[in-house]
Amino acid sequence: MRMKKLISLITITILSAAMLFSAEITLPTGEKIRGSIIKKTADGTILEVRLVHKTDVSTPLGIFPATGKLVYYPCGVLESFKFNEPTAVQIGKNKINISQAVFSEEGTVIKAEIKEDTPIETPYGTVTASQMQNIEFYGNGNIKSLLLSKQSQITIDSERVVAFSKSELKFHENGKIAYINLRSPAKLNTVFGKIKCKEKSEVFFDEQEIAYEFSLGTIYKCQIEGNEVILDGFAPIKMNANNVPRIFRTYKNEFRIGRFNLKLDANEDVSMLVRCYDDGSYAFVTFAGDCETRISLTVNDSSKKISVNGFFITPDKQKLCAWKKAENSQKSDLYIFNAAQDGTTGCKEYKERFYDYYQYLRKHYNEIFEQAPFKVNSDGAITSYVSAFKSSKPSYTDFVE
Repeated sequence: MRMKKLISLITITILSAAMLFSAEITLPTGEKIRGSIIKKTADGTILEVRLVHKTDVSTPLGIFPATGKLVYYPCGVLESFKFNEPTAVQIGKNKINISQAVFSEEGTVIKAEIKEDTPIETPYGTVTASQMQNIEFYGNGNIKSLLLSKQSQITIDSERVVAFSKSELKFHENGKIAYINLRSPAKLNTVFGKIKCKEKSEVFFDEQEIAYEFSLGTIYKCQIEGNEVILDGFAPIKMNANNVPRIFRTYKNEFRIGRFNLKLDANEDVSMLVRCYDDGSYAFVTFAGDCETRISLTVNDSSKKISVNGFFITPDKQKLCAWKKAENSQKSDLYIFNAAQDGTTGCKEYKERFYDYYQYLRKHYNEIFEQAPFKVNSDGAITSYVSAFKSSKPSYTDFVE
Protein backbone atom coordinates (compact mmCIF):
# COMPACT_ATOMS: atom_id res chain seq x y z
CA MET A 1 0.00 0.00 0.00
CA ARG A 2 2.81 2.35 0.94
CA MET A 3 4.62 1.43 -2.28
CA LYS A 4 1.54 2.35 -4.38
CA LYS A 5 1.28 5.70 -2.61
CA LEU A 6 4.99 6.31 -3.20
CA ILE A 7 4.66 5.50 -6.93
CA SER A 8 1.61 7.79 -7.20
CA LEU A 9 3.51 10.57 -5.43
CA ILE A 10 6.51 10.20 -7.77
CA THR A 11 4.21 10.22 -10.83
CA ILE A 12 2.43 13.36 -9.63
CA THR A 13 5.79 15.01 -8.94
CA ILE A 14 7.08 14.21 -12.45
CA LEU A 15 3.90 15.46 -14.09
CA SER A 16 3.99 18.61 -11.99
CA ALA A 17 7.59 19.21 -13.02
CA ALA A 18 6.68 18.68 -16.67
CA MET A 19 3.82 21.18 -16.33
CA LEU A 20 6.14 23.62 -14.60
CA PHE A 21 8.67 23.65 -17.47
CA SER A 22 6.04 23.53 -20.23
CA ALA A 23 4.35 26.42 -21.95
CA GLU A 24 1.85 27.17 -24.66
CA ILE A 25 3.56 26.58 -28.00
CA THR A 26 2.45 27.43 -31.50
CA LEU A 27 3.33 24.52 -33.75
CA PRO A 28 4.54 25.01 -37.35
CA THR A 29 1.00 23.98 -38.41
CA GLY A 30 -0.43 26.93 -36.44
CA GLU A 31 -1.93 24.83 -33.64
CA LYS A 32 -1.45 25.91 -30.04
CA ILE A 33 -0.51 23.11 -27.64
CA ARG A 34 0.97 22.65 -24.18
CA GLY A 35 4.53 21.33 -24.21
CA SER A 36 8.21 22.13 -24.21
CA ILE A 37 10.52 22.86 -27.12
CA ILE A 38 13.36 20.36 -27.34
CA LYS A 39 15.04 21.56 -30.50
CA LYS A 40 14.78 24.52 -32.89
CA THR A 41 16.85 26.21 -35.60
CA ALA A 42 18.90 29.38 -35.14
CA ASP A 43 16.06 31.45 -36.56
CA GLY A 44 13.60 29.94 -34.07
CA THR A 45 11.91 27.37 -36.32
CA ILE A 46 10.58 24.53 -34.14
CA LEU A 47 12.00 21.09 -34.95
CA GLU A 48 11.08 19.00 -31.87
CA VAL A 49 8.42 19.40 -29.18
CA ARG A 50 7.68 17.30 -26.09
CA LEU A 51 3.96 17.04 -25.31
CA VAL A 52 2.89 17.26 -21.68
CA HIS A 53 -0.13 15.01 -22.11
CA LYS A 54 -2.32 13.45 -24.77
CA THR A 55 -2.98 16.14 -27.37
CA ASP A 56 -4.95 16.27 -30.63
CA VAL A 57 -2.42 17.06 -33.35
CA SER A 58 -2.82 17.81 -37.05
CA THR A 59 -0.89 15.26 -39.15
CA PRO A 60 -0.75 14.45 -42.90
CA LEU A 61 -3.11 11.56 -42.07
CA GLY A 62 -5.62 13.76 -40.24
CA ILE A 63 -6.09 14.91 -36.64
CA PHE A 64 -5.15 12.28 -34.05
CA PRO A 65 -4.46 12.14 -30.29
CA ALA A 66 -0.67 12.13 -29.93
CA THR A 67 1.71 11.61 -27.05
CA GLY A 68 5.43 11.98 -26.43
CA LYS A 69 7.54 13.82 -29.00
CA LEU A 70 6.61 15.64 -32.22
CA VAL A 71 9.37 16.05 -34.84
CA TYR A 72 9.14 18.55 -37.71
CA TYR A 73 11.12 19.22 -40.86
CA PRO A 74 12.57 22.76 -41.18
CA CYS A 75 9.88 23.41 -43.81
CA GLY A 76 7.20 22.91 -41.13
CA VAL A 77 5.91 19.49 -42.24
CA LEU A 78 5.47 16.92 -39.46
CA GLU A 79 8.23 14.29 -39.69
CA SER A 80 7.11 11.86 -36.99
CA PHE A 81 4.74 11.42 -34.08
CA LYS A 82 3.46 8.71 -31.77
CA PHE A 83 -0.22 7.84 -31.56
CA ASN A 84 -1.76 7.82 -28.09
CA GLU A 85 -2.77 4.22 -28.87
CA PRO A 86 -2.55 1.97 -31.96
CA THR A 87 -4.82 3.49 -34.58
CA ALA A 88 -6.11 2.17 -37.92
CA VAL A 89 -4.98 4.29 -40.87
CA GLN A 90 -5.10 3.74 -44.64
CA ILE A 91 -1.68 3.53 -46.31
CA GLY A 92 -1.84 2.58 -49.96
CA LYS A 93 -3.99 -0.53 -50.27
CA ASN A 94 -3.67 -1.49 -46.61
CA LYS A 95 -5.53 -0.32 -43.53
CA ILE A 96 -3.09 -0.87 -40.67
CA ASN A 97 -3.14 -0.38 -36.91
CA ILE A 98 0.01 1.63 -36.28
CA SER A 99 1.53 3.14 -33.14
CA GLN A 100 3.95 5.57 -34.74
CA ALA A 101 4.32 7.19 -38.17
CA VAL A 102 7.20 8.83 -40.03
CA PHE A 103 6.43 11.11 -42.99
CA SER A 104 8.36 12.46 -45.97
CA GLU A 105 8.58 16.21 -46.55
CA GLU A 106 5.75 15.72 -49.06
CA GLY A 107 3.55 14.39 -46.25
CA THR A 108 3.44 10.73 -47.32
CA VAL A 109 3.98 7.88 -44.82
CA ILE A 110 7.44 6.36 -45.30
CA LYS A 111 7.58 4.29 -42.10
CA ALA A 112 4.95 2.91 -39.72
CA GLU A 113 5.46 0.96 -36.51
CA ILE A 114 3.09 -1.89 -35.65
CA LYS A 115 2.63 -3.38 -32.18
CA GLU A 116 1.20 -6.75 -33.21
CA ASP A 117 1.44 -9.23 -36.09
CA THR A 118 -0.45 -7.67 -39.00
CA PRO A 119 -1.74 -9.13 -42.31
CA ILE A 120 -0.42 -7.05 -45.21
CA GLU A 121 -1.63 -7.22 -48.80
CA THR A 122 1.16 -7.25 -51.41
CA PRO A 123 1.07 -7.70 -55.21
CA TYR A 124 2.18 -11.30 -54.59
CA GLY A 125 -0.33 -12.28 -51.93
CA THR A 126 -1.06 -11.56 -48.29
CA VAL A 127 1.75 -11.94 -45.76
CA THR A 128 2.00 -11.27 -42.03
CA ALA A 129 4.28 -8.49 -40.85
CA SER A 130 6.03 -9.05 -37.53
CA GLN A 131 5.00 -7.23 -34.38
CA MET A 132 7.06 -4.41 -32.83
CA GLN A 133 8.64 -3.69 -36.21
CA ASN A 134 8.49 -0.97 -38.86
CA ILE A 135 6.91 -1.28 -42.28
CA GLU A 136 8.50 1.02 -44.85
CA PHE A 137 6.60 2.63 -47.72
CA TYR A 138 7.26 4.57 -50.90
CA GLY A 139 5.64 7.94 -51.50
CA ASN A 140 2.97 6.32 -53.70
CA GLY A 141 1.83 4.10 -50.81
CA ASN A 142 3.47 0.94 -52.14
CA ILE A 143 5.31 -1.18 -49.58
CA LYS A 144 9.10 -0.85 -49.58
CA SER A 145 10.00 -3.45 -46.96
CA LEU A 146 8.66 -5.43 -44.01
CA LEU A 147 9.78 -8.20 -41.67
CA LEU A 148 7.81 -11.44 -41.89
CA SER A 149 6.48 -12.83 -38.61
CA LYS A 150 6.33 -16.40 -39.89
CA GLN A 151 7.12 -18.61 -42.86
CA SER A 152 5.14 -17.06 -45.72
CA GLN A 153 4.06 -18.17 -49.15
CA ILE A 154 3.73 -15.79 -52.09
CA THR A 155 3.31 -16.25 -55.85
CA ILE A 156 5.91 -14.89 -58.29
CA ASP A 157 5.02 -15.34 -61.96
CA SER A 158 2.64 -18.23 -61.09
CA GLU A 159 5.43 -19.94 -59.10
CA ARG A 160 4.80 -20.81 -55.45
CA VAL A 161 7.60 -19.27 -53.39
CA VAL A 162 8.15 -19.71 -49.66
CA ALA A 163 10.08 -17.17 -47.58
CA PHE A 164 11.75 -17.72 -44.22
CA SER A 165 10.08 -16.47 -41.06
CA LYS A 166 11.72 -13.41 -39.49
CA SER A 167 13.21 -12.56 -42.88
CA GLU A 168 12.80 -9.33 -44.79
CA LEU A 169 10.65 -8.90 -47.87
CA LYS A 170 11.51 -5.94 -50.12
CA PHE A 171 9.77 -4.32 -53.08
CA HIS A 172 10.57 -1.77 -55.78
CA GLU A 173 8.57 1.45 -56.03
CA ASN A 174 6.58 0.01 -58.96
CA GLY A 175 5.40 -2.81 -56.68
CA LYS A 176 7.67 -5.49 -58.15
CA ILE A 177 9.51 -7.71 -55.69
CA ALA A 178 13.10 -6.64 -54.91
CA TYR A 179 14.33 -9.22 -52.39
CA ILE A 180 13.33 -12.52 -50.78
CA ASN A 181 15.11 -15.11 -48.64
CA LEU A 182 14.02 -18.48 -50.04
CA ARG A 183 12.89 -21.17 -47.60
CA SER A 184 12.64 -23.81 -50.36
CA PRO A 185 13.76 -24.09 -54.02
CA ALA A 186 11.78 -22.05 -56.54
CA LYS A 187 11.84 -21.46 -60.29
CA LEU A 188 12.42 -17.76 -60.85
CA ASN A 189 13.10 -15.51 -63.81
CA THR A 190 16.84 -14.85 -63.99
CA VAL A 191 19.08 -13.34 -66.65
CA PHE A 192 19.66 -16.94 -67.80
CA GLY A 193 15.94 -17.62 -68.15
CA LYS A 194 13.56 -19.30 -65.72
CA ILE A 195 15.82 -21.42 -63.51
CA LYS A 196 15.34 -23.12 -60.17
CA CYS A 197 17.11 -21.17 -57.42
CA LYS A 198 18.25 -23.15 -54.42
CA GLU A 199 16.75 -23.18 -50.94
CA LYS A 200 18.17 -21.06 -48.10
CA SER A 201 19.43 -18.44 -50.53
CA GLU A 202 18.90 -14.72 -50.93
CA VAL A 203 17.50 -13.47 -54.23
CA PHE A 204 17.59 -9.86 -55.49
CA PHE A 205 15.38 -8.72 -58.39
CA ASP A 206 15.43 -5.72 -60.72
CA GLU A 207 12.34 -3.60 -61.43
CA GLN A 208 11.26 -6.02 -64.18
CA GLU A 209 11.18 -8.92 -61.69
CA ILE A 210 14.36 -10.48 -63.13
CA ALA A 211 16.72 -11.96 -60.55
CA TYR A 212 20.23 -10.49 -60.81
CA GLU A 213 21.69 -11.98 -57.64
CA PHE A 214 20.92 -15.59 -56.75
CA SER A 215 22.24 -19.09 -56.09
CA LEU A 216 21.26 -21.87 -58.50
CA GLY A 217 22.34 -24.95 -56.58
CA THR A 218 23.69 -26.42 -59.80
CA ILE A 219 26.45 -25.89 -62.37
CA TYR A 220 25.73 -23.51 -65.25
CA LYS A 221 27.82 -22.80 -68.36
CA CYS A 222 28.00 -19.43 -70.13
CA GLN A 223 30.37 -17.28 -72.21
CA ILE A 224 32.22 -14.34 -70.61
CA GLU A 225 34.84 -12.39 -72.54
CA GLY A 226 35.21 -15.21 -75.05
CA ASN A 227 35.84 -17.75 -72.30
CA GLU A 228 33.48 -20.59 -71.53
CA VAL A 229 32.78 -20.13 -67.84
CA ILE A 230 31.35 -22.78 -65.56
CA LEU A 231 29.39 -20.97 -62.87
CA ASP A 232 29.21 -22.65 -59.49
CA GLY A 233 25.54 -22.16 -58.67
CA PHE A 234 26.04 -23.10 -55.02
CA ALA A 235 27.78 -19.76 -54.41
CA PRO A 236 26.00 -16.41 -54.89
CA ILE A 237 26.00 -15.10 -58.46
CA LYS A 238 25.73 -11.35 -58.95
CA MET A 239 25.00 -9.76 -62.33
CA ASN A 240 25.72 -6.20 -63.48
CA ALA A 241 23.43 -3.74 -65.27
CA ASN A 242 24.40 -5.31 -68.62
CA ASN A 243 23.24 -8.74 -67.40
CA VAL A 244 26.84 -9.97 -67.33
CA PRO A 245 28.07 -11.98 -64.32
CA ARG A 246 29.84 -9.54 -61.99
CA ILE A 247 30.69 -11.72 -59.00
CA PHE A 248 30.71 -15.50 -59.16
CA ARG A 249 32.56 -18.71 -58.35
CA THR A 250 33.80 -20.76 -61.28
CA TYR A 251 35.77 -23.87 -62.20
CA LYS A 252 38.19 -23.41 -65.06
CA ASN A 253 41.85 -24.39 -65.45
CA GLU A 254 42.67 -22.44 -68.61
CA PHE A 255 41.51 -19.02 -69.78
CA ARG A 256 42.60 -15.80 -71.50
CA ILE A 257 42.34 -12.26 -70.16
CA GLY A 258 43.49 -9.53 -72.55
CA ARG A 259 47.09 -10.37 -73.50
CA PHE A 260 47.43 -12.84 -70.63
CA ASN A 261 46.96 -16.58 -71.06
CA LEU A 262 46.67 -18.48 -67.80
CA LYS A 263 46.74 -22.22 -67.23
CA LEU A 264 46.44 -23.83 -63.82
CA ASP A 265 48.88 -26.66 -63.18
CA ALA A 266 46.26 -28.98 -61.73
CA ASN A 267 44.75 -32.29 -62.74
CA GLU A 268 41.27 -30.93 -62.23
CA ASP A 269 39.51 -27.59 -62.34
CA VAL A 270 40.16 -25.35 -59.35
CA SER A 271 37.40 -23.29 -57.77
CA MET A 272 37.94 -19.54 -58.13
CA LEU A 273 36.11 -16.49 -56.87
CA VAL A 274 35.90 -13.89 -59.64
CA ARG A 275 35.04 -10.18 -59.64
CA CYS A 276 34.44 -8.61 -63.07
CA TYR A 277 34.50 -5.12 -64.47
CA ASP A 278 31.27 -3.74 -65.93
CA ASP A 279 32.14 -5.07 -69.40
CA GLY A 280 32.41 -8.59 -67.99
CA SER A 281 36.21 -8.79 -68.10
CA TYR A 282 37.96 -10.19 -65.04
CA ALA A 283 39.02 -7.65 -62.43
CA PHE A 284 40.50 -9.99 -59.85
CA VAL A 285 40.49 -13.65 -58.90
CA THR A 286 41.14 -15.51 -55.67
CA PHE A 287 41.52 -19.27 -55.45
CA ALA A 288 38.97 -20.95 -53.20
CA GLY A 289 39.93 -22.89 -50.10
CA ASP A 290 42.70 -20.39 -49.39
CA CYS A 291 44.93 -22.59 -51.53
CA GLU A 292 48.13 -21.60 -53.23
CA THR A 293 47.83 -22.57 -56.89
CA ARG A 294 50.63 -22.96 -59.42
CA ILE A 295 49.87 -21.31 -62.75
CA SER A 296 51.60 -21.06 -66.10
CA LEU A 297 51.34 -17.46 -67.28
CA THR A 298 52.02 -16.60 -70.91
CA VAL A 299 52.33 -12.94 -71.89
CA ASN A 300 53.25 -12.00 -75.45
CA ASP A 301 54.94 -15.39 -76.00
CA SER A 302 56.89 -15.04 -72.75
CA SER A 303 56.06 -17.71 -70.16
CA LYS A 304 56.57 -17.98 -66.43
CA LYS A 305 55.42 -20.45 -63.79
CA ILE A 306 54.48 -19.02 -60.40
CA SER A 307 52.56 -20.15 -57.33
CA VAL A 308 49.93 -17.60 -56.30
CA ASN A 309 46.85 -17.14 -54.12
CA GLY A 310 45.17 -14.72 -56.51
CA PHE A 311 45.67 -12.04 -59.15
CA PHE A 312 44.37 -8.66 -60.27
CA ILE A 313 44.03 -7.29 -63.83
CA THR A 314 44.18 -3.53 -64.40
CA PRO A 315 41.17 -2.05 -66.27
CA ASP A 316 43.27 -1.51 -69.43
CA LYS A 317 44.22 -5.23 -69.29
CA GLN A 318 47.90 -4.28 -69.67
CA LYS A 319 49.03 -5.36 -66.20
CA LEU A 320 48.50 -8.47 -64.13
CA CYS A 321 49.38 -8.33 -60.45
CA ALA A 322 49.64 -11.74 -58.78
CA TRP A 323 50.20 -12.28 -55.08
CA LYS A 324 51.54 -15.14 -53.04
CA LYS A 325 50.71 -15.22 -49.36
CA ALA A 326 53.73 -15.49 -47.11
CA GLU A 327 53.93 -18.17 -44.47
CA ASN A 328 54.09 -15.65 -41.65
CA SER A 329 52.09 -12.47 -40.91
CA GLN A 330 50.53 -10.48 -43.74
CA LYS A 331 53.64 -9.92 -45.82
CA SER A 332 53.21 -11.23 -49.35
CA ASP A 333 55.13 -11.52 -52.59
CA LEU A 334 53.74 -9.37 -55.40
CA TYR A 335 54.47 -10.13 -59.05
CA ILE A 336 53.55 -7.40 -61.53
CA PHE A 337 53.53 -8.39 -65.20
CA ASN A 338 53.35 -5.70 -67.83
CA ALA A 339 52.08 -6.57 -71.32
CA ALA A 340 52.97 -3.59 -73.49
CA GLN A 341 51.31 -2.85 -76.84
CA ASP A 342 54.65 -3.26 -78.66
CA GLY A 343 54.82 -6.88 -77.55
CA THR A 344 57.45 -6.46 -74.86
CA THR A 345 56.93 -8.05 -71.48
CA GLY A 346 58.14 -6.93 -68.10
CA CYS A 347 57.95 -8.62 -64.71
CA LYS A 348 58.83 -7.10 -61.33
CA GLU A 349 58.78 -8.78 -57.96
CA TYR A 350 58.04 -6.95 -54.71
CA LYS A 351 57.82 -7.75 -51.02
CA GLU A 352 54.89 -5.83 -49.59
CA ARG A 353 52.69 -5.95 -46.52
CA PHE A 354 49.76 -7.06 -48.63
CA TYR A 355 46.76 -8.22 -46.60
CA ASP A 356 45.66 -11.86 -46.80
CA TYR A 357 42.75 -10.77 -48.95
CA TYR A 358 40.98 -14.08 -49.39
CA GLN A 359 41.17 -14.96 -45.71
CA TYR A 360 39.10 -11.86 -44.99
CA LEU A 361 36.96 -12.43 -48.04
CA ARG A 362 35.65 -15.75 -46.76
CA LYS A 363 34.07 -14.02 -43.77
CA HIS A 364 32.87 -10.86 -45.50
CA TYR A 365 32.01 -12.04 -49.02
CA ASN A 366 29.27 -9.52 -49.78
CA GLU A 367 31.07 -6.55 -48.24
CA ILE A 368 34.61 -6.71 -49.49
CA PHE A 369 34.25 -8.39 -52.85
CA GLU A 370 32.78 -5.18 -54.23
CA GLN A 371 36.25 -3.60 -54.14
CA ALA A 372 39.50 -4.61 -55.78
CA PRO A 373 42.60 -5.26 -53.65
CA PHE A 374 44.44 -2.62 -55.72
CA LYS A 375 43.70 0.91 -56.89
CA VAL A 376 44.74 2.12 -60.33
CA ASN A 377 45.03 5.67 -61.72
CA SER A 378 43.89 6.90 -65.14
CA ASP A 379 47.26 5.96 -66.66
CA GLY A 380 46.88 2.33 -65.58
CA ALA A 381 49.51 2.56 -62.86
CA ILE A 382 48.84 0.75 -59.57
CA THR A 383 48.77 3.42 -56.85
CA SER A 384 47.86 1.50 -53.68
CA TYR A 385 46.96 -1.90 -52.25
CA VAL A 386 44.95 -3.28 -49.33
CA SER A 387 47.15 -3.41 -46.25
CA ALA A 388 44.64 -3.77 -43.41
CA PHE A 389 40.98 -3.63 -42.48
CA LYS A 390 39.30 -1.18 -40.13
CA SER A 391 35.65 -1.54 -39.14
CA SER A 392 35.14 -4.08 -41.94
CA LYS A 393 36.47 -1.62 -44.52
CA PRO A 394 39.81 -1.91 -46.33
CA SER A 395 42.54 0.64 -45.78
CA TYR A 396 45.04 1.15 -48.57
CA THR A 397 48.80 1.80 -48.56
CA ASP A 398 50.57 3.76 -51.31
CA PHE A 399 52.43 1.60 -53.77
CA VAL A 400 55.33 2.79 -55.90
CA GLU A 401 56.42 0.65 -58.82
